[in-house]
Amino acid sequence: MKKVLFFLITLCSICSYSQAPVAATAIDLALPSGTRWANMNVGAEKTEDYGLFFAWGETVGYGSDVSDGRGFSWGWYKWSRYDSRDYMTKYTPYSYYGSGPVDYKSELDMEDDAAYINWGGEWRMPTFTEIKELIDNTTQTLVSQNGVSGQLFTSKINGNSIFLPASGIRQDNRILAQGTEGIYWSRNLSVNNHDMGGVLIFTSTSVSTNGYPRCDGIVVRPVTSTGESGISSVKNNSTKNILYYDLQGRLVKQPTRGIYIINNKKVFIK
Repeated sequence: MKKVLFFLITLCSICSYSQAPVAATAIDLALPSGTRWANMNVGAEKTEDYGLFFAWGETVGYGSDVSDGRGFSWGWYKWSRYDSRDYMTKYTPYSYYGSGPVDYKSELDMEDDAAYINWGGEWRMPTFTEIKELIDNTTQTLVSQNGVSGQLFTSKINGNSIFLPASGIRQDNRILAQGTEGIYWSRNLSVNNHDMGGVLIFTSTSVSTNGYPRCDGIVVRPVTSTGESGISSVKNNSTKNILYYDLQGRLVKQPTRGIYIINNKKVFIK
């Protein structure tokens, strides 16, 4: 009942996007799979923003302000039954989970993918394998970017990088570790604990993978398998009525020679 009441009370305050923000772009890190990672989180307007927090397999996100009334616990979770971690109504790979037929699903359907539903196009949440690929093929550096702590993942091949802010996590009615830890959902269940979703997690001393309860509020960094990061060339004649963003998603009022994002595409200004 409280799930329904909460939905009715907060319908007007729910944050969502029908498409990716203008400043969102796919960064080519020369990963073996060809996967490209977005430069910002779902719900963010620039790369340093934490964005929105989602339970695993839910597509409505909530911000860092816990006064919004949403609790991130099994009692609120969309796919739990009897408010329990032992009874799931979807993504039940083993007979122990759920009271109905086992669906054998361990990876999100696109209809339950927060990146795809909120950004559209070819965007989606990363697989657990793609998260491991990111870690294995980049160097990670703890940095502060525009006053926000996080990890800079820099390609070992082409030197391109993405910044992941230390977003923390929403559990119950609290937000924890914001500014000190970054936790990011994958689209796969954890291998050994299927009441958990697989995550990328970093602290001040380590970057690794793990599993977190599916009901927790965790941020999402989209990926794409398409070549959306191709670069076009244009002459810098008139910049009137055109919005230019740098590769970190910041608005540039007077662009000079270099690479910018225009209408979700990378453009080289001559």
